[in-house]
Amino acid sequence: MSDCYNANLVNASYTPGNRVSWTTLNAAVNGFYYDAAGNVINDGRNNYAYDAEGRLCAVQVLVGNTPVAQYQYLYNAAGVRVGKASFTGTFPAANTTCAAPGAAAGFQLTNQYLLDLSGDQVTELDGAGAWKHSNVWAGSHLTATYDLVTELVNNVSTQVPALHFHLADPLGTRRVQANYKGSIEETCQSLPFGDQLNCSLTAGLATADDATENHFTGKERDSESGLDYFPARYYGSSMGRWMSPDWAVKAEPVPYAKLDNPQTLNLYAYVGNNPLSRFDADGHCADHYKDGSCKVNVDADTGKAGARAGKQLEGILNKYDKAVNALDDKGKFNIRDSNGKITGSMTGQEIKAVWNGTSFTVTNQQFNNGGGGGGTGGSWSGNSFSGQSRLNPGVVADYGNAAGARNEPWRVGFTTLIFHELGHETHFGEALTRQYPVTPELSWPREHGASSAGSRMSQGVGASFDCSIPGGCQ
Repeated sequence: MSDCYNANLVNASYTPGNRVSWTTLNAAVNGFYYDAAGNVINDGRNNYAYDAEGRLCAVQVLVGNTPVAQYQYLYNAAGVRVGKASFTGTFPAANTTCAAPGAAAGFQLTNQYLLDLSGDQVTELDGAGAWKHSNVWAGSHLTATYDLVTELVNNVSTQVPALHFHLADPLGTRRVQANYKGSIEETCQSLPFGDQLNCSLTAGLATADDATENHFTGKERDSESGLDYFPARYYGSSMGRWMSPDWAVKAEPVPYAKLDNPQTLNLYAYVGNNPLSRFDADGHCADHYKDGSCKVNVDADTGKAGARAGKQLEGILNKYDKAVNALDDKGKFNIRDSNGKITGSMTGQEIKAVWNGTSFTVTNQQFNNGGGGGGTGGSWSGNSFSGQSRLNPGVVADYGNAAGARNEPWRVGFTTLIFHELGHETHFGEALTRQYPVTPELSWPREHGASSAGSRMSQGVGASFDCSIPGGCQ
C-alpha cells in the first residue's frame, strides 16, 4: 500500500482470506478485528456493529481508545438506509446486533432520508423533520442540490434558498460545484480510490457551501466514520477496500467472482482494484458483464447519446440483478396471448440463465434480428445461455420518454425494453423464431410473443422487487 498524497509508504499485513490484519494508515496498533461473517468490527479508528442481515447498524467513534460518539443506522424493509441517530447506551458487544430503533439509551434521531424509486437520497431532514437539502438525480447521477445558505438581508444574517449544480468526472465523483449564476462555489480533489478527499470553498461567495455529503462516485460519505454508503455495504476509501465481503442473494462459493480473473476472488477489493475506469453502482458487481464490471459496454461510435444511454441502463441492470437471481428456480411464469390463452411458459431458472448469460451493449449497429432497437442473439447449451443484447441509444431514449409520457419513472420504460429483448432469448423466444422467421418485414406474431414473454419476465422480477413495474407486487 502507498499513501501517494503524503508521499509515505503504508505498511499492511493480510490474512489468507484477504482480510487486512494491520496497517499503519489507520494507526491500528492492535490490528483489525472481524466478526464471524468477515465484517470489520474495529479498524483502528472506530468500532462497528452489524445487524442480523449483515448491514452496518452502529458506529462508535474513537479518539485513541476513548469513545467520543455513537451513531445507529436505520433501514427500511428493502434494506435501504432511511435514517441515522445518536445514542449514549452501551455499544453492542462483538458478534451482537444493535438494539431496535429507539430502544437504545439516549437514542436521538439526527437524520431522515427520503428516497426515490431507485433508492437515491432525494431529500434529507434533521431529526425533528426540518428540511436540510434536496438532491436532483438524472439516471442515478447527482446533478444538483437545493439547500439553505446564510446571506445578509438588510444587514441581518438570514437563511435563504440556494441551488447548486454539480459537475462530476466520468465515474460520477463530484469535482466542481457552481451556483445558478455559474460561479464556482467549490472544487474537490481526491485520489482514485476516493481517499484524501479535499474540497475548497470559494472565499467571499455567499452561496458557497458543501451542499451535500455525496462525493465519491456520487455516494454519501458519513462524516462520523469516513465511510461511503453503498446500498449493499460500506466502503473505506482510506484503504480502498470494502468493510464487508461481497455477498449474493443465492449462496455462491465466491459471490460475483470470475474464475479467470484472480482480482474478482478478493471479496473486499473495490472494482477489481481498477478505480480509474470502473465504478460500483451499489456495492455489488453484476456477474453477467463481459469484464466483470458494473458498466454497460458502449460502442464509441454512438458518441454522447450512447454514453448517456449506457449510464441510464447501467443502474437499472444492477438493481435488477439482485431481484432476478432471487427468483425461485421452479417458479413458473405462463405467457398468454391477447385472448388470454396460455401459449408458453418460462421458469425462474430459465429467466436467471438468460439474465446471467447476457451481456449488454449500446450500439448504432443493427444486429441479428435487424430490429430498430438493436437486437439480440445467443445460444443455449442445456440450461445455460450465452448471448448479447445490443440496444440503440435512440430507442433507449424513446422508451424512457414513453414512460414519462405515461407519468411513470423513466426506468419503467427501460425495463420494458430490456425485458422485451431478453424475451427473444428464452427457449420460448427461440420457438417463436422458428415458427416466425425474421423476414424483411417484421414478424408481428413473433414480436407479440417476445413482448408477452418480456412482460411476464418483468412481472416475475417486479413481484419480488419493485411495485412501480407494471404487473409487479401482485
